[in-house]
Amino acid sequence: MIKYANINKKYSKFDLQINELILDSPVTAILGHVGSGKTTLLKTLIKANNGTYTTISNPVVIFKPDVSQVPNNSINVLMGFYSCFYKFDKDKAKRLLRQFNIDLYTKYNKHSYGQKDIITIILTMCSEADLYILDEPFSRIDPINRKLLTNLLVDEINDESHILIASHELPNIERLVDYIYLLKDGEVISERHIDELENESSIKEWYREEYKKTSN
Repeated sequence: MIKYANINKKYSKFDLQINELILDSPVTAILGHVGSGKTTLLKTLIKANNGTYTTISNPVVIFKPDVSQVPNNSINVLMGFYSCFYKFDKDKAKRLLRQFNIDLYTKYNKHSYGQKDIITIILTMCSEADLYILDEPFSRIDPINRKLLTNLLVDEINDESHILIASHELPNIERLVDYIYLLKDGEVISERHIDELENESSIKEWYREEYKKTSN
């Protein structure tokens, strides 16, 4: 379990104030409208020194990079970069990339934005870490590859690791996540385990109702 307390970030007119964030499920989602503070929260967690990890003292945290931050090298070379910083499963990465017909010797910028996101997600998930942070991982991926990638993530999740996903695209994460935090204007307005939602409503219905409560 990873526990963060007193997460604060202020800039301009935006104020992120979260008293506590507990990651105790394999896959946790941060949901909210655009501008709710999802990306700010994820970036703050990377730099936060007030988070405590309850099983080991120094967790390995990896953030999926934005496609604009990835150097224009071949995918094979990029795998070498990851191997320098993390314990990296190159065979697994090759196997997953083949399922998306990604040529290991093609330069990164030769790929579409959707393919670039697939590449960065796979390289991230093939690196050994305690916490994987994915910001809007499916937004530029076409529906067919999106479904395939979701299935792969479900199959490849390490039972001892945590995945934290920020997204506003609800259908893509419903099968993937175990626990959900809902953000609005930099605050957590609701949280729920996915099993509870299955008994009550879909994520979309719950999301809409919780936002409606805070708008009254």
